[in-house]
Amino acid sequence: METKEVQREEIDERNNGKREMLVTKRVQEEEIQKFQKMGFKIYKAMLRLGPKEMLMHKSYLQYADEHYNFGFRSDDVMVLSFPKSGTTWTSELDFVNPVDPMEDATLEMKKFRQRFPGDLPEDGVKLKVASSEPGPRHIQSNFMLSCFNPDLLNRCKVIYVARNPMDVCLSFYHFLSNMANGSQRVFMGEFEDFVEGFMGDCVAFGPYWPHVKEAWQLRHHPNLHFMFYEDLKTDIMGELRKLNNFLSVDLSDDQLEKIIEATSFSNMKAREESKPVMKTLQMSFFRQGKTGGFKSFASPQVQARMDAWVLITSLLTT
Repeated sequence: METKEVQREEIDERNNGKREMLVTKRVQEEEIQKFQKMGFKIYKAMLRLGPKEMLMHKSYLQYADEHYNFGFRSDDVMVLSFPKSGTTWTSELDFVNPVDPMEDATLEMKKFRQRFPGDLPEDGVKLKVASSEPGPRHIQSNFMLSCFNPDLLNRCKVIYVARNPMDVCLSFYHFLSNMANGSQRVFMGEFEDFVEGFMGDCVAFGPYWPHVKEAWQLRHHPNLHFMFYEDLKTDIMGELRKLNNFLSVDLSDDQLEKIIEATSFSNMKAREESKPVMKTLQMSFFRQGKTGGFKSFASPQVQARMDAWVLITSLLTT
C-alpha cells in the first residue's frame, strides 16, 4: 500500500494550530481507485491512522486533536469493537452507565445546540456532547485502541468485544450495502467484492486483525475486559457475571435476568424498528444477531478464500 503523510500545515489549520499526535497518512489515488472498483464508491478521500493504519475518511482531521486528547474520567466506561461485532448489544449490557446507544440523533443535536450555542455542527457534535455529559459516562467507539491517547486504560475502564471475522464481514456487508450517503449507497458491489475488500484492509476501521489483537494483547490489564460475541450468545449469564465483577457492581442474578430480557435481540430490534434512528439505513439496524451465518451465505469458493485468510492472518498478524 502506497501512502504519503498528510501535510502538517493542513493538520495544524484544521486543528486550530494544535499538532496532531497520531501518525496520519493520506491514501493515494491508486488505492482510492481500487476501493471504488470494489464497490466503495464514496471512498474518495481516505486516511490511514495510527501505527496499525486504520482506514478512515479524511474528515477525521477536523477532530483529530480533540479525539486523541479526549478528557476521559475515572468513572467512564468505554465499549470498543470493530464494526458489527456487538458494540450496541454490549453497550446496552453496561448496567453501570445505563444509556440508550440508539439515541435519536435529533436529541443529540438538541443537546449540542443548548450547550454550545455559538458552535457549528462541523465542530464535532458527538465529541462536544460527550465532553459535556455528566458522569458516569458511557462511550462507545469502533476506533482501534492505538488511535486513542496511550493513557486511556489508566483513566477509565474499557470493554472490548470481538466477533468471528466471517460473521463480522457478512454483517458489515449488509449494513454498508443498505446505508445511503445522499443518493448513493456506501457499498455498491457484490458480496465477493466486499469479502476481498475486508480481507484486503479496504473497509473503514480496518484492518480487522490488528484491531482485535491490540485489545487481546492487553486483556490482562485491570481496566480492560475482553469479551467474545459468541460467548454472549451461548452463556450470557456467565458473561454478565464477569462484567458484574469487572465493573465492581453487585447485581443479583435476578437483576441480571432482567437485563438479559431487556437486551434480548428481539426486544432491541423491536425498540429500534418502532423508532428508527439511522434514517440513512434502508433496513433494520439489527438484522439477525446470529452466529455462523457466513458459511450459509457465501459460495464454497468465497468460503474457502475466507477460511485460508483467517488461518494465515490470525497467525501472522502482530
